[in-house]
Amino acid sequence: MRRFLLFIASFAVLFAACTKDETETGVKTSNVELNVNSLGFFSSGGTKTFILTADGDWKIEGGTDWCNVYPTSGGSGTHTISVTVDSKELTEDRNTVLTIGDKNFTVTQKRTGAMTLTPAKFEVGPEGGTIVIEVDHNMDFNVIIPEQHTWLTRVESKSQKSNVYIEVGTSREYEKRDGSLVIETEDGNISETIYIYQAQNDYLVLGKNHQTLNNEAQVYSVELRTNINYDVEIEDEPEWISVSETKAIRTDVVRFDVKALPEEDGNREAIITFIDKNSGKSDKLVLCQLADGTLIVSKSVFEFDAKGGAVYAILLDTDYTTEVIKGMSWLTPVTEEEAAVLAKSESSQLATQKLWFQAFPNYSKEDRYGEIMITDEYNGVTDVIKVYQDAKDFSTNDERTSRLMVASINKSTGNTYHRYDNGKILISWRMLLNDTQETAFDLYRMVGGETVKLNSGPIVNTTNFQDTDFPTADITYILKYADDDVELDRYTITQERVSGGLCYTRFDLKETASDPNLGGGSIKYVANDATVGHLLGRDDYQMVIRRNASATGQDGDDDEDGGTSDTDIYSPVILEAYELDGTFLWSVILGPNIVSYNGVCFPTIDMNGDGVDEIIVKTSEGTIFGDGKKIGDVNKDGIIDYRPQIPAGQTFPRGQVDFLSILDGRTGAEIARAPYIPLGDSSTA
Repeated sequence: MRRFLLFIASFAVLFAACTKDETETGVKTSNVELNVNSLGFFSSGGTKTFILTADGDWKIEGGTDWCNVYPTSGGSGTHTISVTVDSKELTEDRNTVLTIGDKNFTVTQKRTGAMTLTPAKFEVGPEGGTIVIEVDHNMDFNVIIPEQHTWLTRVESKSQKSNVYIEVGTSREYEKRDGSLVIETEDGNISETIYIYQAQNDYLVLGKNHQTLNNEAQVYSVELRTNINYDVEIEDEPEWISVSETKAIRTDVVRFDVKALPEEDGNREAIITFIDKNSGKSDKLVLCQLADGTLIVSKSVFEFDAKGGAVYAILLDTDYTTEVIKGMSWLTPVTEEEAAVLAKSESSQLATQKLWFQAFPNYSKEDRYGEIMITDEYNGVTDVIKVYQDAKDFSTNDERTSRLMVASINKSTGNTYHRYDNGKILISWRMLLNDTQETAFDLYRMVGGETVKLNSGPIVNTTNFQDTDFPTADITYILKYADDDVELDRYTITQERVSGGLCYTRFDLKETASDPNLGGGSIKYVANDATVGHLLGRDDYQMVIRRNASATGQDGDDDEDGGTSDTDIYSPVILEAYELDGTFLWSVILGPNIVSYNGVCFPTIDMNGDGVDEIIVKTSEGTIFGDGKKIGDVNKDGIIDYRPQIPAGQTFPRGQVDFLSILDGRTGAEIARAPYIPLGDSSTA
């Protein structure tokens, strides 16, 4: 919301000089700018100033004997003008208007006992904003806003000797709204009511923005919803279409006379604009009149790269059927909403479409072609949408093309024990979507600069290999396609892991001692479950780790309930994200109401197709996300931590508001939220 400050205290037009005695006829007033356009005074009077800037000679005219201004004239430059108002017992407000060039400036003195320098009425646009009410600093007061005026909020809570700030919310209503507030002395003897009027949100919306017509003469009607007066303009004023009935205000039906399309002519269109010339609000209607035998109004040929996209078409207003006659495996119907997501920047064009298909990604090495046939059920006329899609370019690395090699030793030592100890190193790599049964690999082992091929024949129908004869050293494994010199990927297993039989890599987790929400070091958070995903949108993996609170520093998943309701621990469970080299990315503090260790599931999945995985997790009041934002007291009951209210014999808190949140894999910030399934009433839950 665009914010602006409307100083009700300065409601009177800036008073430039109030006396009439210094008049100098013949002085030509120049361009003048004022820093305010009004000043207000209580009945006790006083002196205030404003700034006047001019590019030439200026003079202040008008005024009255109770208001004195100095100076009243001058030359170019910036000047400070003083306004002095006499003290006076008044039964009603008084004001005077001064003239400074083409500017009017008002000085107002309030009646005796007035609390504010505010007008009784204030008008705000639909965008809302902040209004400032100046209150007599000698009075202790309260501000009362009726409960029904939820769009008015006091944003500064000082009860005396202070300005009052009122936030006026953005209006999305199509009718104006009226509100009020009362400023009242603490003893209740004096009060003033401020009325606030907010303008409606003007709108002008067509029922349709695109319509196709057959070639016959006809009257076409379009519904228009608006609360403003408007004009109808037909671009270039073609002779074959005209407005047949004038419009009305509110819900309208505008009719157009359309002439028959001559047989020898092709398709034609008219662009019609409905516009409010005062505000500039407008909406457009495109009418297309078609020759016989045409069903598709919009483009009928689509070309995609390997990623695919949305196929959509504007069709003649008729009953029709569709059939994919080529490309059945990769062209499929979708909803308008799904097509809008696929089209992205083109989504604004989809509002008038009648046909939507998705072209799925092409992971093959061949271009492909598809056809969608549309058939008019009435006369059997057919039309075809043609779809061309490029093959996948495997020479680039813009998708998941890395093999993500990994090597793990399976050998028991004095420090480690493996149930299936075979003394071998397992090397594995990722299968890609374009791999076939014929895809073959060669695997090499490099130690100290010496490289040896490990497989005697091509590795096919699998993406792993066991090395049975290896030295205790740093070992690098290199993967290539069979009989090919291009390196696909490499992985190094260290001598430490080889000699120690370590089937894992290790890194240090972030210390939680510096975070006061996590006990400041008195509570240990131990690693528990984990999941991997493409959190950064890159080809490699990152990891999300669940850490459980544990006063002993042992595994926090060791009590019979799989959680804790200890109120000394703000958050029993936290989530942290790391790169696989141990680089910390972000943390999410799930808060006091997520008490179950076992109940915290956090799958990763790319939900919007942008290449970055999201995390799905249950959250509640008190959850703090990776960007620092917190779910507050959603239900306004004054409670964040519900654990003290857990009934005897039960495990989980009740009464809080729980959510299913979607987290951005890059930052841990919440990007979407939906209500969670409420907890049942079973006493054993």
